[in-house]
Amino acid sequence: MSEFLPVEIRKSEIQKETPHQYTREQIDLLKKTVATGLDDNEFRLLVEVAQGTGLNLFQRQIYGIKRGGKMTIQTGIDGYRLVAARTGRHAGTSDAEFDSQDGNQPKWARVTVKKIMPNGFIADYTATARWTEYVQEQSPMWRKMPFLMLSKCAEALALRKAFPAELSGVYTSEEMMQADDVIPVVVDQGTGRVINPKFENTPAEEPVQQHAETAKGMASTKQIGMIGGLWKSVFGDVSDPDIQKSVVEHMRALTGKTARQQLTSSDASKLIKVLLQMKEDAENGVEDAEFSEA
Repeated sequence: MSEFLPVEIRKSEIQKETPHQYTREQIDLLKKTVATGLDDNEFRLLVEVAQGTGLNLFQRQIYGIKRGGKMTIQTGIDGYRLVAARTGRHAGTSDAEFDSQDGNQPKWARVTVKKIMPNGFIADYTATARWTEYVQEQSPMWRKMPFLMLSKCAEALALRKAFPAELSGVYTSEEMMQADDVIPVVVDQGTGRVINPKFENTPAEEPVQQHAETAKGMASTKQIGMIGGLWKSVFGDVSDPDIQKSVVEHMRALTGKTARQQLTSSDASKLIKVLLQMKEDAENGVEDAEFSEA
């Protein structure tokens, strides 16, 4: 039920990034960090949305991700909270409610956001996120903190319902994790053979290290897909710019390359071997596993 709360909204409370022109050097920097793979038109759209929401590209508060040839503009839950706070109309967010806290994971999470309306009343905007719609089973974060991750999705839904003009078209990384086009990998640790049914065209007797090389010895599509799945298993949300940076640094340290498409078949086999070991270490609870060639 709504409450009455007289409040004065001052325009000075609504802070937004001042529009400005970027230099070529700044554009190149942003395209290497928070706008990887975007063309100039997509980059212009990202800049417009960043300026409209008041989120800072250089502070990595907002970024663009290409999926299936299309750009998705993303932020973290903290970015949503910042946008809502800057409107001067955010009157608080409830703690998340769950169907039960007895099991290993919730079936749903519900969050309510309170918004001060122009007439001074406080309106409630409630949203529910369901486990089956958002869970990313390959993510260590979802395995370790299932209640927290689902509550972030519910909070993002509620904030977007309360502030559609400010948040329309911008999604949180937690919401979009399932949209990542990643092939999950299941490998027999004893033999190194692929046993995941998703790789149904891979012969059962074919070891991971023996993928056929493509033209000029470059990594095959299967190898690239497997590396993507392993990155997700080991590092979590690979759409996050900080995690992307870590992934690139690890790849460079082992192979001297900064993108999967640059890998040779030999590079890919080496990388898959190391990532499989890191995945196994993480599943066995080994802390701070080394990223190095075995």
